[in-house]
Amino acid sequence: MNMNEWSMYLHVMGDAFGSALVVGNACVVKYWTDLGTHRFLVDPISSLVMVSIFFVQTVYIIRQTSTILIEAAPSKISATVDTVDALKAEIIKVLGVLNVH
Repeated sequence: MNMNEWSMYLHVMGDAFGSALVVGNACVVKYWTDLGTHRFLVDPISSLVMVSIFFVQTVYIIRQTSTILIEAAPSKISATVDTVDALKAEIIKVLGVLNVH
């Protein structure tokens, strides 16, 4: 799944999860009267749980997109001098390549 699909998935799941929490919170506040006034704490607590779950996911997306925007080398490639020299040697072998800098 690419970054756009993952972001859209999180957005849709956030909306669905938020809607389910609103319905659940309304049911708790209206029908679970045994808790007294403490039942009103369900809404802020569930909101904090939802925000923390999605915050962790969005930090991952922000890290990935920022490495793309700064044009960083992929994490699978170690950027040592030997690796760069080996890549230059392979690229210069391609027909039509005159120089690699």
